[in-house]
Order: sequence, then structure tokens, then C-alpha cells
Amino acid sequence: MHHGRIAPEVREEAILIVLQFAIQTDCLDQTVLQAVHLADTYLRKNSIVQPAFVRIISAIALEISIKLNEQMILSLEDVAALFENKFSVQMLCQLERHILLMN
Repeated sequence: MHHGRIAPEVREEAILIVLQFAIQTDCLDQTVLQAVHLADTYLRKNSIVQPAFVRIISAIALEISIKLNEQMILSLEDVAALFENKFSVQMLCQLERHILLMN
């Protein structure tokens, strides 16, 4: 699916993180499925993505899906905090735009 660049274990770990957050916040099944679809499509179409970024891509895909389907908001600041501020909000905003563009 990802042209052999992304190991199944890496993808599974990212999906488990999405599922864990979805269970904690009682997200709709539709939100989770859409987040996985957004992330997979992005990974398939963007051949330069490295496995180290799959988790953050999945988190941003979930953030997008929550905006589209839920009453709550997962802000980019919240996502940055989840990753111990290793990524700036500006970088996450650019990633969000790029995921939407590629989808």
C-alpha cells in the first residue's frame, strides 16, 4: 500500500494511537475510519514520508477528521502537546494543509 516504505508495524502503531485517543474521547467510528483513510492516502501519495513521521501524520489526520465529524475540537496546540512540543504549531498547520491537499 505504501510501496514498501512504511512497515506494517509502524502503520499499526499509528492506528492504535488514533484508536486509543478515539476511545478516550468517545469519537464516532466514522471519525476514526476517516482519519485512517486520510493518513493512508497521504502516505501513499507522498513518496518522501519517512516512517518516523507516521505517528504525527496519523494524529493530524485524526485532528482533521474530528473537525469534520465531532462537536469537540482537537487543536494543533493539543497535538503539539501530545508529542511533547517536538513539532511547532506552524509545522503542524503546514502538515494539515498538505494532508488536505494530497487527499
